[in-house]
Amino acid sequence: MTSCWQHIKTCTFSCCIVLSLLFATPLYAQATIPLDSLLFEAYSLQENLPSVPTPASESASQVVPYLFPGADKAAAEASIDLYLKNITATEADEGPFAPALLEQYLSLGKAYQQKVQHEEAIEVLEKAEYISRINSGLFAADQFVIIENLIASYLATGEQQKAAEKHHYLLFLNQQNFGEDSLQAVPVLQKLGDWQMASFSSNINADVPFTLSFSSGGSRSRQPTPRELAFSNLYLAQNTYFQAIQNLVRNNQLNNPALQELELKLIEAVFFAANRQGMLSNPDFYMDPRLQSTGSRIVRRNLGGNTVGFINGRNAYMRLRIYEEHRLLLDPVAVAQAIIGLGDWHLLFNRRTSAIRHYEEADAYLRNHNVSEDVITEMLHPELPQQLPAFTPLPHSRGKYALADDAPLKFSGYVDVSFDLTRFGNVRNLDISSTSADFPRTTERRLARLLRTTPFRPRLQEGKVVTSDNIKVRYYYADVRTANPAP
Repeated sequence: MTSCWQHIKTCTFSCCIVLSLLFATPLYAQATIPLDSLLFEAYSLQENLPSVPTPASESASQVVPYLFPGADKAAAEASIDLYLKNITATEADEGPFAPALLEQYLSLGKAYQQKVQHEEAIEVLEKAEYISRINSGLFAADQFVIIENLIASYLATGEQQKAAEKHHYLLFLNQQNFGEDSLQAVPVLQKLGDWQMASFSSNINADVPFTLSFSSGGSRSRQPTPRELAFSNLYLAQNTYFQAIQNLVRNNQLNNPALQELELKLIEAVFFAANRQGMLSNPDFYMDPRLQSTGSRIVRRNLGGNTVGFINGRNAYMRLRIYEEHRLLLDPVAVAQAIIGLGDWHLLFNRRTSAIRHYEEADAYLRNHNVSEDVITEMLHPELPQQLPAFTPLPHSRGKYALADDAPLKFSGYVDVSFDLTRFGNVRNLDISSTSADFPRTTERRLARLLRTTPFRPRLQEGKVVTSDNIKVRYYYADVRTANPAP
C-alpha cells in the first residue's frame, strides 16, 4: 500500500510540473531554461558593449530547401516519371539486369533523395548496386557512388546500423580497388571516423539508466548503458583516423590539408577516451575534478603521467609541428599554434610545468621569426582568455549545439563576471558584478561550474606565463530552442 501511495504522489508531482510548464508565462519560461538547452557566449567586457546583442539580419546566407535547382515540384515529378518509363522500356528490350539500367536506377535514386523520399531512394539504389555486381563483379568501382548515396538515405531514415555496414563496405571496396594504403581510401576513412564519432556523441549524451537482466538460472547481470556502449565507436574512430593519417604520410602527403584536420579529430577522440570515467558520470562536465577524485587511483592516473592517451595526443601535436616546419613556405604562426596546442595538452593532463615551458617556447619562436607584437598578444595574451580544450566544443557553446559561429541568436540576458587566473589556468575569486533582469539562480550556478571545472590557457607577459588578475567577461545566455530564429 505504501509503495502504491508513493507512486501516486510521484505521478501527481510529475503532472504538476508538466502543467506548470505548459501554462508558464514567457517570463517564467525565461527564468527556467533547461540545462540541456542553455547556451553561454563570452565577450570581453567593454564600456560600449550593448545590453543584449540583437540578431544579425537574416539574408543571403540562409539555406532554402529545394527539389531541383531552378525546378518546381511538377518538373521534379515529371523527371521521375521519365526515369521510370525509361527503366520499363530498357527492361522490356534488354532484360532486368541490362547494364544501361545501372545509370537509370542511380539517377532515379538521386531524384528521390532530392524530393526527400528516402525509402524509395533506398529501394532503387539497392537495385543499382545489384545490377553493378552482376555486370561488373563484386568489387566494381562503379559501386562507389551508389554506396555513398545509400549511406545518405540510410542515415536520413535513421537506419544507423545499415549505414555503418555500408561505410565499412565502401572502405573494403576502396582497399580492393586501390590497396589498403591508398590515397583514395582517405576520404572514406575520414567519413567513417566522423560517423563513428557522431554515433559516440549521440550515445554518450543518452541519459538512460542501467537495467538488470535475469538468466535462465535466476542470476542477475547488469546490462551496459548507452554511454558505456558508446565507447566502442570512440575506440573505432581513433583507429580509423589514425589509419587515414598513416595513408597520407606513407604517400608523402605532408602538405595535404586533410592531414591537420585528421590529427585534430584524432586528438579529440583520444581525449574523450582518456576522460572515460568523467564522460560516464556527466558528459557536460567530464573534466570536473570531483568526478575523477571519486574514482580509483587508476582513474586519477589516466589524466597524468605517460599514459597511452597522453602519449597518443602528444605525438599527434608533435606531428602537427613537423608538418608545418617542413612546408616550402614556413608559417611561424602555424608552427607556434602547434607548440601552443602541445602546451594545452600537457596542461589538460596535469603536466603543468611542461605546459608552461611549451607556452614560453611558442612566444620565443614567434619573436625569433619577427612576428608582430599584435599577433603575439592575440595568441598568448588575449583580452578574452581561451578556455580549454580548444579542439572540441565546450559545454553550453555554439559548437555543442551545432550552431554556426555567425548564426544570429536572440539572447535572454547577460551576466558580468570577474575572476583571477592562475599560472596554471585555474579560476580564482570568481565574482558576479551585474546581471540583466530576472537572472536565474540555476543559470548562475551552471556558469560558475563551467568556469571552475574547465581550465583556461594561461596568459604570457614579456615571454613568461603570469597570473592574470581581475579578468572581466560578459556572458550572454540563451535558450537554444528559441535563440536561433527560423529562416
